Amino acid sequence: MRPYNIYSLVSESRPLIIAKYGNSSRFPENTYISLESAMDNYADVIQITLQMSSDGHLVVFNDLYLENKSNGHGLLHSQSLDYLKNLDIGSWFSKEFKNQRILTFPELLKLINSNIILSIEIKPNQKPGIEASIESTLIQFNCINNHEIFSSEYTYLEKLSQRNKNIVLGYHFDNEETQQSLNFMNTINSNLVHVNFNDLTDTLIRYFHSEGKILIVDSNSRTQLDQKLIQLGVDGIATNDPYNLYKMINK
Repeated sequence: MRPYNIYSLVSESRPLIIAKYGNSSRFPENTYISLESAMDNYADVIQITLQMSSDGHLVVFNDLYLENKSNGHGLLHSQSLDYLKNLDIGSWFSKEFKNQRILTFPELLKLINSNIILSIEIKPNQKPGIEASIESTLIQFNCINNHEIFSSEYTYLEKLSQRNKNIVLGYHFDNEETQQSLNFMNTINSNLVHVNFNDLTDTLIRYFHSEGKILIVDSNSRTQLDQKLIQLGVDGIATNDPYNLYKMINK
């Protein structure tokens, strides 16, 4: 039986709706309510960022520094889980969401309960061992071949590929030479390529599609751009507003 993962969802009829940090146009990103709302608003996949606390716990938070999206200070990976768990990560968005708390990765996996696929980003400059910790947590929850992991730091992808051939890996294209990118993707057995809308061209879409690769584009929820991406036939669109993208696809 084919594993339930992002590959099994790809359709020629429409792009996948990938909710960035949950339904983050309406709720503070990466919070319980934002992630739950994404599941209720037609998201096929939820994109998150994982980082590791100073005492080795995986948490769901996008920014490297805590100041912008919480009442904390400094680099996230310099703080303990106890410190992080006491932060308010909702008030920056609206006072209505005061005292929303950071989720750990195990808490998130319990929340989604295998009902939706995750696209997990590892940002550069993380604590050593983060890729091993993600792998062991996915094994613990018996979902090692369900959720995608991608990064612009290719050493993480190399290590994950060497550690476990069952992990679904995605490649973050950053305007490199396309043949070099393709060679690396084939080395780590990845057919998923993430592209920022600023780097997207018709030629790039045709090239990766001709090589059997699945193209996921970060649109920053720009309505006109989303409409163009749908017309261009990209395979997935990462958006802050999954419901709006759903309406656009189905109008």
